[in-house]
Amino acid sequence: MENKLTVTQAFDAMTCFLISYWKKTGSDEVANLLSDMNTELWADGSTADPAIWGEWVDSINVIIKTEKEDTLTVLQAFQAMGKFLEQYIPFNTPSEVVDNLKKGIHIHQDGSIANSVFWKHWVQCVNDTLRKK
Repeated sequence: MENKLTVTQAFDAMTCFLISYWKKTGSDEVANLLSDMNTELWADGSTADPAIWGEWVDSINVIIKTEKEDTLTVLQAFQAMGKFLEQYIPFNTPSEVVDNLKKGIHIHQDGSIANSVFWKHWVQCVNDTLRKK
């Protein structure tokens, strides 16, 4: 049986993935996104920028196309991360680091992942997140 993630687990896996990417690149743009995504600031666990969570849920709904489903496959969560990054407004300014991130998360028409290293790291972040259940 394939692993399934809740919306929150998928968000946590995305956070893990982006922290790692930020550590490798030192990107200010990614650091700013991570700051907006921070869930440790408020006692209720909401994101530092309240709009971020809504954008995340919207991205998921584009991928799963139904609000009846409350879990995602590993691939669906990866696709949702790509959609989320596409709509994150500050990422619309030209940046090589951000462009490489978005291009690496892209899934080709044949279903292959643009950057296999990104995929392997994504799976690692998913597994780390699921172990925290």
